[in-house]
Amino acid sequence: MEDGHGPGDDRVDAAVVGRLVADIGPEAVDELCRVFAAEARERLPAISAACRSLDAGRAAAAAHRLKSACGFLGVASLAWRCREIERLARAGQVEGAGRLADLAAAELDIVVDDLAGVVRALAPKAATGPGAVTFPLP
Repeated sequence: MEDGHGPGDDRVDAAVVGRLVADIGPEAVDELCRVFAAEARERLPAISAACRSLDAGRAAAAAHRLKSACGFLGVASLAWRCREIERLARAGQVEGAGRLADLAAAELDIVVDDLAGVVRALAPKAATGPGAVTFPLP
C-alpha cells in the first residue's frame, strides 16, 4: 500500500477535508460530498457489473474516476479500494476487482457517514442555521 491507507485505516482524512473547508467553505464542501455520495452509489455497482461482464477496461476506468474523487475529498479507504480495483482490472483479474467493488459498495454508507461527521466537526458554525451542512443524503 504505497500511500499507507488500507481497508483498516481511517476512512476519511480530516486534514484533506479541513483544507477544503478552509479553501471553499463548508457549504461548498457539503455540496461536493452530496455529489460524491450520489456518484459513488452509481459507480460502484457499475464497476461490479463491468467485472461480471469481464469488461476490465470499463471497470478500471470507472475505478480510476472514483479513486480521483475519493482522493480529492480525503476518502482514504475507498480511494485505496478503488486503486486496488483499478490495478486488478488492468491486470485482467476482474473477479478480484469485482469482489473489491462489492466490498466497497457494502461499506459506502459507513464511509459517507464518516465523511459527513468530519465535515460537521470541521464546520460547527455551519451545522445549524442558514447554509447548514446537511450532508449526507437522507
